[in-house]
Amino acid sequence: MAGGVFNNSSTHYLPKLYYNIGVHNYKSKNEMENENVTAIIKPAGYRANREFALKEKMFNYDQSPIIAYGTDKGSHIEYVEATDASDWEVKMKEIKEIALENNSKIDVSYSVQDIDGEKLFIANPHEYASEKILDKEFLKTVSRELGTESFLVGIPHQGVFAALARSSSFSDRFLGFIKQKFENPEASPTTPHVFEVFQGEIIAVAGEDAGGTTNTIVQKSNGDLIVELDSNSFEEFTNQVSQGYSQAMMQAMKNKDFSGNIIFNENNEAFEFDNTVLAKCKSYIEQIHGNEMAQTLSKAMSGNGIYPAFTHRGRKIDVEVDTQPFDAKEEKPKKKWWKFWG
Repeated sequence: MAGGVFNNSSTHYLPKLYYNIGVHNYKSKNEMENENVTAIIKPAGYRANREFALKEKMFNYDQSPIIAYGTDKGSHIEYVEATDASDWEVKMKEIKEIALENNSKIDVSYSVQDIDGEKLFIANPHEYASEKILDKEFLKTVSRELGTESFLVGIPHQGVFAALARSSSFSDRFLGFIKQKFENPEASPTTPHVFEVFQGEIIAVAGEDAGGTTNTIVQKSNGDLIVELDSNSFEEFTNQVSQGYSQAMMQAMKNKDFSGNIIFNENNEAFEFDNTVLAKCKSYIEQIHGNEMAQTLSKAMSGNGIYPAFTHRGRKIDVEVDTQPFDAKEEKPKKKWWKFWG
């Protein structure tokens, strides 16, 4: 690892920040020796009790790995904290930009192995290999080597990066391989989950307990995917919907018979679709409908866009959005992929 980043001779400091080994002063971007600021991927829950630590989820689900930002001091990483929420916003934007740029400059070599005619991309051992999942240019290299824009990436422990085409017949075994590497790590463990990357962006996650939920997903004969929910609170509802969507997308990409319909069915009779829940449902529908990347991927893989809807024990939930309403009795959407229910 490289040496220190802060120039202690400067007297122009922002408010004090705390690191895991002590208290240091954090300077503005112009005062930094930028080359040693870095992003490190840590397991879910890392520094959970440090509210203003400069860290964030790698992907939006409960058990997501954490990206922590700090300074590579050679023998250790000094992780950074802000003083309050507004300070966090300013410093996070600044340090993230620097760290990701620095990570992209790290040269990690790789090999492409042939497994019964299919390609497996493996980064050669390097302390920052896992962090290359944050490097869009590196992901372009993976895409080029695998010959596909959609692929799966596993980063089970520090120093490991493995990738496989999403359409590979080995995708299920790949999930098992990554889980095994996580459970028997050769370095600090990161995550047993596998991430789907499309055009350089993480769009979905898969693996056992990927998000702390146990959604059941049923594919009907007409190609609809039904995500079964069982929520006891608003928080459980949002967690299950978010994770269920990721799971549904992973399943949809395996099957060209996917109709485009993803229906979130709440099974708890006592769960109330009050105004707060309805507003959240509306937000989900609009976000999914407006996610151009996911819509494009779905159409490329199945010929259909994504059409989300909500039901409560099979009964349609009316959500006022700027789209045509969902008809729970309809067997298959007739609209083009960019349209909603009709």
